[in-house]
Amino acid sequence: MDKMESLAFNRICACFTLSSLAGSDTAAAVGALAELDDMIDEFYSEYKELVSPEEYETAKRNPETFIALIDRAHLHYARLASEGK
Repeated sequence: MDKMESLAFNRICACFTLSSLAGSDTAAAVGALAELDDMIDEFYSEYKELVSPEEYETAKRNPETFIALIDRAHLHYARLASEGK
């Protein structure tokens, strides 16, 4: 799986996990938050060159920021692909 496919998959997983937060099941919400936390850590580890430590910390507090960071990374790699790099 290339970076753009991986990012698209990560976005789908993150959005699906975020949707778990909307329910009334507290245990599911706690599990979803832990899963998101792990996703954010893995994303930051893989894409440190595109994400500042401050953005990483913001994403940990606000999962919507995480989605925006995934989108930005995807756009970055789409631009590189269109430039032939």
